[in-house]
This record gives sequence, C-alpha cells and structure tokens, in this order.
Amino acid sequence: MNKRVLILFYPSTVPEGESRFSMPYALLYLERVLRDLNLDIIIIDEDILPDYQDEIEKRCNQIDFVGISTMTGHQIKGAINFSQFIRKNHSQAKIIWGGWHPSVMPEQTLKEDYVDYVIHGQGELAFRELITAISEERNDLSGIKGLAYKFNDKIIINQREKFYDTNIFPSINFNLIDVKRYIFNNTLVYFASHGCVYECGFCAMSTMYNKKWFPKSVELIISDLTYLKSETGFKYINFQDDNFFVNRKFTISLCEEIIEAALDFEFIASGHAKNLLAYTDVDLEIIYKAGCRKIYVGAESGSQEVLDIINKKETVEENFAVAQSLRRHHITTVFSTMVCLPMNPEKDLKLTLNMIRKAKLLDEQLEILIFYYTPFPQTPLYNLALTSGFIPPPTLEAWSNYTMFNSDLVWHKKHFKHRLEYYYNYFFPFYNKSIVEIAPPELKSVVKLFLNTFFKLNRWRFRSNFFYFPFEARLMLFFVRRYNKKHNTRFCFSGTWSFYENRYF
Repeated sequence: MNKRVLILFYPSTVPEGESRFSMPYALLYLERVLRDLNLDIIIIDEDILPDYQDEIEKRCNQIDFVGISTMTGHQIKGAINFSQFIRKNHSQAKIIWGGWHPSVMPEQTLKEDYVDYVIHGQGELAFRELITAISEERNDLSGIKGLAYKFNDKIIINQREKFYDTNIFPSINFNLIDVKRYIFNNTLVYFASHGCVYECGFCAMSTMYNKKWFPKSVELIISDLTYLKSETGFKYINFQDDNFFVNRKFTISLCEEIIEAALDFEFIASGHAKNLLAYTDVDLEIIYKAGCRKIYVGAESGSQEVLDIINKKETVEENFAVAQSLRRHHITTVFSTMVCLPMNPEKDLKLTLNMIRKAKLLDEQLEILIFYYTPFPQTPLYNLALTSGFIPPPTLEAWSNYTMFNSDLVWHKKHFKHRLEYYYNYFFPFYNKSIVEIAPPELKSVVKLFLNTFFKLNRWRFRSNFFYFPFEARLMLFFVRRYNKKHNTRFCFSGTWSFYENRYF
C-alpha cells in the first residue's frame, strides 16, 4: 500500500532578493508528531525552493494533504499562490492552513475556496488528529480542539486547545532540511523556549499562550546546538524566544552548560526589564562568559502612561536600570520601542525619543529598534484601534500587505516618519564615530567629513535635547538616498531600512 503524501509548506517571509534568517521551525515541529503515521512527508521552504512547482510534479503523482504555516504579512502571498497551485493541479488534496494569521482570523481565512481547514492556536495535536480523522474517513470533526472547518456551507470554529508543554513530543529532525542554508552572517536562529508570562496589550502572545512559558530541557538545547555547530560551524546564535530570561534558574543553568560544553559562540536574546533586573552581577558574569553579547529589551515607550495602558508591567526607570546593569558587564542593550499609539501619538513619540536620548547618554553603545504601533487581531488593544478609526484589511489577500513596517494609520501625522528618519538614521547612529565602519566604500569619505564637521554638534544636541533645524541630518540622508538609487540598494546607517528590519550582528 502506497503511503499518503503530505506536503508541509513554508511561504517566503521576505520579498524576493532579501535574506531570511530562520529555519522553518513550524514545519519541523509538525513533522515530529506525524512521523509515526506512515506518511510520505515532504517539507518545502519557498525561500530555499522558490520554483517548487516543477519539483512537486517530479516527486508527486498524487498529493493527499497540504499543511501551510503563515504569519500576517508577506507570507500570506506565498501561501495563497501555493494553495491555488495545489487546488488547480491536485484538486483532491486537503489544504490546511495554520500559524499566526489563520489562528487570529480563522473565519476570514476559511472563506477562501482554496482553504479547507484551519488549525488555530497551538497546532501539533490538532493537526495530527485532523490528518488521522480524514485518513479514517471520519465525518464528525467537532471534537478536534483548535480546528476550524466548513460544514454544510457553514464555518465551524471549534474551541481552542489549551497551551501545552511541547517537551512531551519527540525531538525535531534537523536532517529533514539543509541546515547549512540557514546561516546568515555566521548567525543561526534557535528557540530555547516558547510562550511568555506577560500580556502586553499590543501582542497576541497573551491570547495565544495564555501567559504560559515553556522552556526546552537544557539537555535537549545543548544536544541541538552541538549538532548544529558541527554541521554549520556557526559563530553566533540568535535566540528568538519571546522572553529568554523568564526563569533565572533555567537561564543560568543553560549558560553554565554552554560554558561546560565549550561550544564557543556568541549569542543575542530578548528579555523583559522586570526579569532582567532579577539577575545579579554574578549571574550576568556567567551569562557573558557563555557568550551573550547583546540583549533586546522591550522598552516600548518613554511614556509611563503608555506603558501602563499597554500593560507592560515595567517603568521607564527600570529600562534605564537594565541598560546600566548590562553596560557594566559589556553586554550591548538594544531598546526595542514602539511609537505612535492612537492615544496622543505626538506626546508618545516625543517621550520615547527622549528616553532613547537619555539612554544613549548613559551608554553610548546602546542600540535601538523603532517600530510603529500596529494593531493585530486578538490583541488586547485591538478594539481601541478600531474605535480610533482603524479599518482592518477586508480580505485575506489584503492582509498580505499589512505589517508593522508599512502600516498607514489614521492617527499618524505626516511628519512622524520624517522625524523618525532623522533620529533613527542620523542622530542616533552618528552619536558614535564607529559608524564609519559600516559605511560602504563610496560613502566613507562623506561619513568622515560629517563626523569631523558635525560630531560635536550632535553630542551637544543630545546633551541639550535640541534637535530642531536638523540640516545635517537632511544632508546626510540626501547622500544616502543618492547612493541607494545609484547602486539599487537599501543601505542606511541604523542597519535597517526605514527603521524596520532587524539587525542581528
């Protein structure tokens, strides 16, 4: 008897020509709970295999199931194209969507004729049960938690499964993909834990994970990193956990094991100010010795009023305290901030930029990320956005153009973007003379000229908090735009384009 064929598809997360940093972990997580079901499982990552159509036709005479994991934004484009290709050429295949976007918008997703089922919430158990039910030709799907489906021209959305500890599942199989192809600038992405104990108003984590956090076992993490090191020779790890530092005992134990295993890499991770302030100087010495060189801190806003409204559970002063603490241990602090919420966005922007200014005076090596607040469904602040005039994308396809990078919200003022551009791509990066190191050869002479001419002026602006008449910023950005136009690139001094794409190392 031939095995049934299941294709697990991960749409491209970035526009063509740009590099993605992460492995398709969502697919690897699914495969580990399906490997005993006698299926022929084929994993396709669109970034690695953009011309997947010919490959599928070569390998598959018949496809029984298709599982697609997608987030809100660009990934939806690839998910739609793949689903339509499957529907046209393999009409008998059951097409199942899962991931962040279908989880928060299951009904709208199911309205499309190229989507048969949606897994909403944590997906492993629901996906396995659905595949089993279809294989056994069971008609009653009402008992599958976390499943949404069509029945008699109606959309049925079953109760969501409670978040569960994934340590109950087998280890993922990295041999299913070519891990060497997921190295970018000698950096590899890894997850040591999932979930978050906080419920910030702008984040869907609180809805999805219900304030639960589950780390992998330290033994499994060391085993994975040892294998990946031997296969790829990575020099840096980007721990993309939502909150790496939730549990002090876990973090210190992991760092001690990294030191003991002599894995010899540097890493970055993210943390909440409250958690990070619980670590002692001795703890931070261990964390540094294990290789930690950079920590992203969700500073969010320089307005305490905003921090309280978004339920951040921290103070502006605690953000400063974290920056000072990490500085003492030679760990770079990265303030991740979010500006322009619907309530008094002008004041919020001003206070947040001032918070970053003060933090730079405390630690000139401090780095920043600035994002616009972007409303996402099933987040606590979503209704506030709706009542403030936000009109959500009307269709699944329309959501593919919706990201925190290009949202145009009714409460945004035209001058916000210009102001942010001056700060983010001139004032902040040109606070350090080391900025010349990242300048392309054609701009180095211009950068040196600006540093020689305006460096003291920029330092004075920081000390006096006087950023009016930003003539030097406008002039420098003129040279940057001219360079980009000539070379068809997206270079900028913040390391990100239009203050949006994460820079790792």
